[in-house]
Amino acid sequence: QICRQRLAFARARDLFGRPGVVRATRSVGMSRPQDEESAAKPPPTADAVEFDVYFGSLAQAFAATFFATLALGGVVTFTATDFSMDTDKIIAYYGFINPCLFFDHFPAKALAMAGMGFFLVIGLLFSVMFFVYVYLERRLTTTVWSGIIVSMVTIAHLLFINVFTVNLYPETRRLHGIAADGDAAFSMAAVHEHSMPAADIAAVELHTKFYILWLVAEIVLMLHISGKFFADGQRHWKFWLYSSICVFGAGFHALAMLVMVLQNRPKVDWYFKETMASPVQYAIVYIDARTGSSLWGWLPVMFYRYLFSTGTGLKFKFSLERSEDDDDLGRVEPGLWFGRSWACVAGILALGGIFTPMWIENSTTTFKIVEAMRSKPFGYIAAPVYLACVVYLTMSVALTTVQQRLLNGKTSWPLVWAGMTLCFSTFACVLIVLEEEHFTKYFYATSWASAAAWILILNNLRGRLQLAVTYVVAMVLVLLAVVFVELWFLYYVYLALLVCVRFVSVHESQMFLSVTIIDDPDEAKFRLLHGR
Repeated sequence: QICRQRLAFARARDLFGRPGVVRATRSVGMSRPQDEESAAKPPPTADAVEFDVYFGSLAQAFAATFFATLALGGVVTFTATDFSMDTDKIIAYYGFINPCLFFDHFPAKALAMAGMGFFLVIGLLFSVMFFVYVYLERRLTTTVWSGIIVSMVTIAHLLFINVFTVNLYPETRRLHGIAADGDAAFSMAAVHEHSMPAADIAAVELHTKFYILWLVAEIVLMLHISGKFFADGQRHWKFWLYSSICVFGAGFHALAMLVMVLQNRPKVDWYFKETMASPVQYAIVYIDARTGSSLWGWLPVMFYRYLFSTGTGLKFKFSLERSEDDDDLGRVEPGLWFGRSWACVAGILALGGIFTPMWIENSTTTFKIVEAMRSKPFGYIAAPVYLACVVYLTMSVALTTVQQRLLNGKTSWPLVWAGMTLCFSTFACVLIVLEEEHFTKYFYATSWASAAAWILILNNLRGRLQLAVTYVVAMVLVLLAVVFVELWFLYYVYLALLVCVRFVSVHESQMFLSVTIIDDPDEAKFRLLHGR
């Protein structure tokens, strides 16, 4: 009897004292057959996600973004700024109206910087697409050469953002080096009488040099694309007439601008008023003056991308299984890209502590370490690198959305909206380089909140919500300490946590990419992205 009681007690202890045994017993003894089938059934997945991207659509978006930004900047410049023909430094230097003056006066400068940022991103996408287009032809030497060209063009595109980093109108030099209130007027005669101060001349010339660098890069890409078409057998006279006009106009425009900034004085003081020491420089200026290339030479840069047929493009196909075709380009890891982009941002801000004291009094920004992006010359490197990080971040967010669609069989719209908000607000944070701005702290807050939402939604879809919540709470606590305590080392604790974001963004599943060339005139559709 005692043995029976002990045996019954042991069985009861095993059943009720070990939860794992209870769950296993229930799953075996109490589950219905249909429950077993539903438990074993994998979640629905999508076979593939495809996107068609046409060169003609990108060319159209490239030109449209520039002219829309130019128009908007002009309207705001003439209606909401202190612009005056008598005191504008671009006019004082060159002697005529230049489209750049629509991008120099705040608040038009902020709108123009945002618009030109999108303009540069579209140009980068076009360059990357062109490189992939060449790569798919499977010619090693051509691919290497195209990679070198595209790399140089990419660097020049990123550095072009420094056209806005250069401040032509600081508070101490609003009107050609002479402090004046809003009611003061300075005529062109007075400007010539006093001449432009050296600081103003240096600022205008640095502003112009970044533009020349971008223009030269565009000419190089133009020549490279034309040379590729020539190598592929393109011999039509219209093609060569169009290419020749583009190269001539843009080339002499860039050379004339270079000669002007090399004089180290305003153009109005020497242009055809005295003999130039260099006959080569004089020949360039003479041809530019007779052909008017400085007036129209920038237009070919907006339109040479139309050398591609509107029906030419690339088809991107994403899937969870590797393709056996030759167009397979291997594995894509968007979560790793997401982590790398934020690690690069953290690196920029960490270096910023070397160039700018983080405890300086400034009411325009709450997160004071980002103040370093305004300091010179650090800002001339930090702003382009930050823009590259934003492009990388946007690609990672887009590809993560595609990956989740493949895994779940449907689009997670909360994830899409959180990702779009994250990308746009993070991009807008680049406006911190403008010394006049006082609103980027709202973009920082939006960027951080959308990043937290993105992380939580993403990990909820993956069943790892507890880890994401822990990470977000830690970031909130450190961020609050940074804002209210203002100890310098807390900034670096925050940046260290920012680097660790990869641990809540990387997914263990793999996604593969296949790309094929579209070259069908019947497929000429003017759309940026066509997904199905």
